[in-house]
Amino acid sequence: MKNHIAKSELITITDELHCYWSYTYFRRRGWLMAEPEVQPKDVNMEQQIERLAQLVVASLEQLEYFRHIPPNIQNNKRAKVAEMSESYKNSKLSAIDLRLLRGVNDRIINAFWIEVKNISEKNPDNGKLQYLYSEMPLEPNPSNSSKRRENLISFFNFLEWPRLEKLKVLDRLQLLAKTIQTFEKSFRWLDSKKEGQCDWAYMYVRKRLAIESHIDPISSEEKYFSTIAIFDCWPALIDSKKLFLLDIRRAWSQKKHREKLEGKKPYNFIMNKGLAKKLDVLSKKLDLSKNEIVEKIIESEFFKHFPKT
Repeated sequence: MKNHIAKSELITITDELHCYWSYTYFRRRGWLMAEPEVQPKDVNMEQQIERLAQLVVASLEQLEYFRHIPPNIQNNKRAKVAEMSESYKNSKLSAIDLRLLRGVNDRIINAFWIEVKNISEKNPDNGKLQYLYSEMPLEPNPSNSSKRRENLISFFNFLEWPRLEKLKVLDRLQLLAKTIQTFEKSFRWLDSKKEGQCDWAYMYVRKRLAIESHIDPISSEEKYFSTIAIFDCWPALIDSKKLFLLDIRRAWSQKKHREKLEGKKPYNFIMNKGLAKKLDVLSKKLDLSKNEIVEKIIESEFFKHFPKT
């Protein structure tokens, strides 16, 4: 049984992960002979993997850097390839390393997606991870939480960094997950099926929290997830987050109240205490506001006297 995908005198591509990692390694350095169209979820995945592996092998053979090394120092050439192979081995993550990404819920995955794309602190590449992501054969903007999870796992697998550097980022994500759990029930008032409410909430957080979401939501459900993810990734103190949650709930309640008052006019009535008590009883019995009960009585009486109106 063949234990490799592509092989040459200099390099052997052993499996799918090795293929994509090597492809990314070469692409970042401009070493590829061609820029093939890569489909992360291609129907013919086996064919694609074999095609990319062969491209890496062929590109390595044709590299000017390697071709111009005199035959008498071929060992230097092999040393460079060995260095790349060692880098691959040192970057590999285990299934245990990745269990955080596989085990958390969709809310946390969406927050991880934003957090990873926005990380720009000192790292082996001294830049935002989103730029490294863009160089990999991954979906630029996954359309749902499930796809974001898959692409994040692939991203960490393909990332050239040493394993310990990757684990630092995963530890950071673990801390974020713990913070999110503190606010686990904070958005129960937001209904993912109510398009108008989700539109309003999404615009509210986008306007008030300076967080780049890297999510382009179209459906109300995606706006729901994006709203919460932006809040989750907002780097504020716990007390500040609690105050924000009070503000957004208050703002939504005020919006609904204003909508209820549209087309209505305030009136002042004087009635005896007995009627006021009866109105209270009716309000509780019928589960209607006093205003609604008065409106129903007026509508009913009006219809009795003017049935054709």
